[in-house]
Amino acid sequence: MEFPGQKLGQNEKRIYPWFDRISAGYFRTMGMPMLAGRDFDVRDTPTSPAVAIVNQEFGKKFFSGESAIGKVFRIEAGPGEEQPLYQIVGMVKNSKYQSLREDFKPIVYVAATQEKTAGLGVRFLVRSTAPLGSLTAAVRRTLLEENPEISLQFRVFSSMLQESLLRERLMATLSGFFGFLAMVLATVGL
Repeated sequence: MEFPGQKLGQNEKRIYPWFDRISAGYFRTMGMPMLAGRDFDVRDTPTSPAVAIVNQEFGKKFFSGESAIGKVFRIEAGPGEEQPLYQIVGMVKNSKYQSLREDFKPIVYVAATQEKTAGLGVRFLVRSTAPLGSLTAAVRRTLLEENPEISLQFRVFSSMLQESLLRERLMATLSGFFGFLAMVLATVGL
């Protein structure tokens, strides 16, 4: 990838951002505030110039903290393939990508509506106050009407967050238990 701001010293290694393909409204659904620029919209089609939204860490790493809006970058492509050129149209607040324990990483969000071919494994994110059972039934019914061959799996986001914190909770519980045990042994020893 070619990023204009990425100047490497002799002992530095190249930083590669994470990429995520999303649609309009993703940031609103996730509660991620737009800091500058715009979200994806109807202007972003397969025939329009490729656009991207980046996070703060991306701007910090590749543009020394200055505004990334309007800047362009290119992605390396294989031999004989076209190197896509992306213009940055928005910036969002930093978020975690894979784990709550990781440091912030540079992330590039590209518009799913600009893909020329459909990919496999599409994920839908639904934010609702409706009861979970009726919501999943309605979503299942709607998607299966479109394609009865489709395979569906539902996961509750708050449950996914709970699962990711399981290790920390286990360590806190064990630490508390051994601390209590040490206190009891110290008291008995006195």
